[in-house]
Amino acid sequence: MKFSTGQLLASKEVNALLTQSADFCTFVSNSLTRHKSGDWGDCCREDKQANEWA
Repeated sequence: MKFSTGQLLASKEVNALLTQSADFCTFVSNSLTRHKSGDWGDCCREDKQANEWA
C-alpha cells in the first residue's frame, strides 16, 4: 500500500448500495485497493506523474 486513506465517508445512498449489492461492494473495495496501491488506471503519463507526486 502506498498510502493510507484515513477516514472514508459515503453518502446515505452509497451506503445503502454497499449493503444491498455484493457486486457494488466488491467493485468499491477493489477500486479503493487499486487506488491505495498506486494503480492509477487508464490515464495519461502526466496524470500518473501528478498522482505520484500528490
